[in-house]
Amino acid sequence: MNLENWISQARRHWKEFQPTRYEALLRAGILESELRIAAERTHDEMSAFEQNGFTTHEAWERVREEYLFPPQE
Repeated sequence: MNLENWISQARRHWKEFQPTRYEALLRAGILESELRIAAERTHDEMSAFEQNGFTTHEAWERVREEYLFPPQE
């Protein structure tokens, strides 16, 4: 998956499940950069897991909620 897809998915998730954070980042003018950072960190951590023998799916399952899809506020 490319970063733009992750960014788009995370934007929707944050808006719905992290509305306070979403609005604060939007007001501060850093929402898009924070979304990109989250996607890049997800990619980097997934790559590290894959280099240690995890499948792409296993790596995704371990990392996705850390940056892209945090739990509801």
